[in-house]
Amino acid sequence: NLFYDWLRYVINNEPLITTDLAINGDDIKTLGFTGKEIGLKLNEVLEYVLEYPEHNSKKILLEKLKP
Repeated sequence: NLFYDWLRYVINNEPLITTDLAINGDDIKTLGFTGKEIGLKLNEVLEYVLEYPEHNSKKILLEKLKP
């Protein structure tokens, strides 16, 4: 539920949108992804971090995305 996610974000300062992630498109490019893949990977990671907000670290997220 979007309202619950927003409320959790406000209270706990947890990520809600891709710009809240510990990584960005430039980080994903370093793994070899290009174009639309970058946006898809950011959304994939956001879904993961919404479920596990404590994993919002650059090291963990880049490991998760390594091909």
